Amino acid sequence: MIYLDHSASTPVVPPVLEAYVQAMRDHFANPHALHALGEAGSVLLEAASRQIAGLLGTDERHVIFTSGGTESNNLALLGLAEANTRYGKRVILSAIEHPSVLEVGKRLVKYGFEVVRAPVDRTGRLDLEAFESVLTGDTVLVSVMAVNNELGSRQPIQDIARIVRKKTSAVIHVDAVQAYVVDAIDMGVWDVDALSLSGHKLHAPKGIGLLALRPGVSLVPQMEGGGQQFGLRPGTVNVPLIAALARALRLAAEEREAFVQKARSWWLRLYEGITALGGEVLSPRDGAPHILFAAFPGKRGEVLVRALSERGVYVSTRSACSSKRQGPSHVLQAMGLSEVLATGTLRFSMAKTTTDEEIEGALNALADVLKTI
Repeated sequence: MIYLDHSASTPVVPPVLEAYVQAMRDHFANPHALHALGEAGSVLLEAASRQIAGLLGTDERHVIFTSGGTESNNLALLGLAEANTRYGKRVILSAIEHPSVLEVGKRLVKYGFEVVRAPVDRTGRLDLEAFESVLTGDTVLVSVMAVNNELGSRQPIQDIARIVRKKTSAVIHVDAVQAYVVDAIDMGVWDVDALSLSGHKLHAPKGIGLLALRPGVSLVPQMEGGGQQFGLRPGTVNVPLIAALARALRLAAEEREAFVQKARSWWLRLYEGITALGGEVLSPRDGAPHILFAAFPGKRGEVLVRALSERGVYVSTRSACSSKRQGPSHVLQAMGLSEVLATGTLRFSMAKTTTDEEIEGALNALADVLKTI
């Protein structure tokens, strides 16, 4: 098996699984209970929150645990927009955001907000001049993905933040789900107000994510309940999943430099091999090194995926969250690509469990598939 679809989901690695199982065994009690077992779970929860906050440049009281990136993005956009209506009702999103941002944007329109999609260039990078032109004094929220989940293109978050701070009082939300494994994140350095992460993109189990806030940022909760997590996301927290997420985030930070170096070598080898086979790499060279997106003119992406799968190679055509939708990806449409290119695409995404042999095996299988279909 050759698995190169890590941007869709990653395998749980042994140290993270160990943290999860241990917490499941030893900390099954409700961490909000007053007895000793509950207090022990609360201690573990606080330790995990403190560790995660330190990794992200915020404080533990501003780390909200969710079910994953989609919930984090929903909570961020709906909660931040509602909390800041005194300044206006204008929201700016990049045109290539994840569906959990763009679809929430449509809901905000129904709530009376004006939602503007800022354009990107042919590499998937935000057009900063056009972005600045759509910022107005009544803008209350800006949401930008740090690393695009299809292309791997990086957004200049600090440059974007400088433009926003200069022109508006808007809060800045960043979807960093694909960024954490390759980029050190400090919310203070980035100058952002809210940040989303998802565990299963980081070798943690599915079902856990987070929304980190900068101290002082207001957020209106989108659920009602018992007041857990400072009332911002009520419900009994899942201590084992949070422990697993904390371990995964710490490991990713410790291993980031080595992984980035290795991923760059894999990216270059894929670039070389795909180009030799007549494919066109669409991911920018300065993008995230663990994602490579390529087009194969005259081919259908879904046909290529199925043919590779039959050979034991697992890749995707686009984001897994959009893979069932018909037609070209909204990301590629926003970039202005022709339908010929946009419908014949494959995404290769790597993780720390990837090997050199897998990269070579994938290229060999791809060469065979392109000859036969």
